[in-house]
Amino acid sequence: MASAATRATALLTSLRRTPDLHVLDSAQLETKLTSLLQGGGGDLSVTADFDRTLTSAGSVSSHGVVEHVEGVFDDSFQKQALATSQHYHAIEIDPKLSIEEKIPHMREWYMTNHALIVKQGITRAQIGEAVKSPKLTFREGALELLAKLGDRSVPTCIFSAGLGDVITEILRHRSIVDPSIRVVSNKMFFDESDNILVGFDNDHLIHMFNKKQSALSADERAFFDRPNMILMGDSIGDRTMCDGVSEDTTIIKVGFLNDHVEEKLELYKGAFDMVLVNDASMAAVLEIVEEALKQASPES
Repeated sequence: MASAATRATALLTSLRRTPDLHVLDSAQLETKLTSLLQGGGGDLSVTADFDRTLTSAGSVSSHGVVEHVEGVFDDSFQKQALATSQHYHAIEIDPKLSIEEKIPHMREWYMTNHALIVKQGITRAQIGEAVKSPKLTFREGALELLAKLGDRSVPTCIFSAGLGDVITEILRHRSIVDPSIRVVSNKMFFDESDNILVGFDNDHLIHMFNKKQSALSADERAFFDRPNMILMGDSIGDRTMCDGVSEDTTIIKVGFLNDHVEEKLELYKGAFDMVLVNDASMAAVLEIVEEALKQASPES
């Protein structure tokens, strides 16, 4: 087999042919690809956001899956949820507030929304039906990518500020069930007798500003700890999902820019090693993973 450096050069040349792919620093990306290919599958982990990253830009979110269950979530809920979202979203994007100042409000937002959901009395069985919605669509190639990662036991963290039990059920319905693929997200509590939702684990709440390695348990951090990582997200904040990993970790950050491309492209190019626009497929990420998996263990 050719050297990792030679393979990385060829891989980058191939990636440049990918429609809707933008790279700011090709030399830096090639260096990272070399490290990833040299390490092979044994040194690789993947961390990915769920909504609008693994799912398509137009897909309903994991929250949206349950919030639109017919006969459960009434007009009163929709009005309260909308009012809550409008109030806290304004705080989320307020440029005058620091992240530290926003965090208590984000916790309050999520806890308020979760309390509204609990009041509706949704059951685990209804969630199982809801995830079959045709409005829930995956990004092209995402399920193939997850299946490949699972087949090769690549530690994969689906890191989401959405609803963990819903995401797990979505994956199960699509036959993505593997111990190497773990969902780190907001956990629901169900009554053991009738399987009605009774609460959320607000002690370990995940929101848009704390999706970092520090939010993981020690066991989770150890499980996902590998010398090389591919990180995928659709928001600028997702680039910090790797915060807390070893400084020696090589991280290829892939950003999916789903809207306002002309306005945000330069910002995303500065934040991610690769930027895919216009609801692009997972083809580029799949190509990288497949090339890495050709090397089962690190080169000596």
